[in-house]
Amino acid sequence: MRVLFINHVSQLGGAEHSLLALLQGLDRSLVEPLVVLPCPGPLAESIVGLGIPIEFIPMRRLRRSRNPFRMLSYIASVATASTRLAELISTQGIQVVHANTTTAQIYASSAPRRSGVPTIWHVRDLLPRSSIASSLLRDATRVIAISQAVAESLGATADPAKVHVIHNGLDAEAISPTCVSGEKVRRELGSRKGELLVGMVGQLVSWKRHDLFLQAAAEIAKRSGNARFVVMGSDLFGDHRRYARALPSYAQRLELGDRVRFLGQRTDALEVIAALDLLLHPAEHEPFGRVLIEAMALGKPVIAVNAAGPKEIVENGVTGLLVPPDDAQALAEATVSLLTDARRATLMGQAGRERVVREFPISKTISAIQDLYREVCGESA
Repeated sequence: MRVLFINHVSQLGGAEHSLLALLQGLDRSLVEPLVVLPCPGPLAESIVGLGIPIEFIPMRRLRRSRNPFRMLSYIASVATASTRLAELISTQGIQVVHANTTTAQIYASSAPRRSGVPTIWHVRDLLPRSSIASSLLRDATRVIAISQAVAESLGATADPAKVHVIHNGLDAEAISPTCVSGEKVRRELGSRKGELLVGMVGQLVSWKRHDLFLQAAAEIAKRSGNARFVVMGSDLFGDHRRYARALPSYAQRLELGDRVRFLGQRTDALEVIAALDLLLHPAEHEPFGRVLIEAMALGKPVIAVNAAGPKEIVENGVTGLLVPPDDAQALAEATVSLLTDARRATLMGQAGRERVVREFPISKTISAIQDLYREVCGESA
């Protein structure tokens, strides 16, 4: 089956890492992939490394705007890209279009409609109810929701036969405590023996709630003298500059001083996670939480908010702890309870890895997606 994958950015975020895992594991005797990206970049380099061909078609990132001129430029960008996508679908004999993001689906939706090729929309966000979302839902032949929370955000009118919940997965053999070491990162950070590293990994965007992490860190620091904190991530797309700039100042106001390090964007995220004793994820509107399954695969106990995607990943009291949303005190108390009980933390880490191996293997994700390809190709034949 000739499958065209569309992604609207060439940077490497969570959606792109999940796409790479899918592309790497595809059964190439069954699927012949072609990828469309807007321009060269880190994602393109990784895909070329997999031996998969790429076509570049300019696609702008689309943001809500009341500026009529900006909206007209968006419409023109979508129209131009859709025309080129339709031509590519025709000339390359594409049988399925797989839009890896919501923006990719906006660009893709009209092109397959012209050619009659089925479209799979991979929904990786908790979507607000809107006419655009409803239109995209109608245009898609099938919809992949990365969590039940995402599926529910599509609304009661979504055809349940069209929407399939397929969790992100990972290669737990490659992402394991025996394959990924955090020692280099701990040396880089000057971490002393007996020091406990608590971290947060994710883009510097407001809904991830780094502010809540820092509030909790300030409380933890009062109760645990050997705890240190790290924040890894950046404002990857330049949409949250003010928020990103404010975080170090906020840490200083909370009197965290040199007990917190902001590491910025890095290519060794797994090594950073492996260096941690505990991962915190305070976002309450998280569609899934790929970093949680990465940490669990590395045998790390996790603490997350009891909402949306994370509550589908973390077994409270077994693989980690779930706390109420927007509650820095609860986040701090849960963290201290594990920092002061090493045996419990270790057992949670072990149980977390077992859960990832059992529930979130990349093979399970790929098998379910390839079944969808067969299904829609059979319907369109």
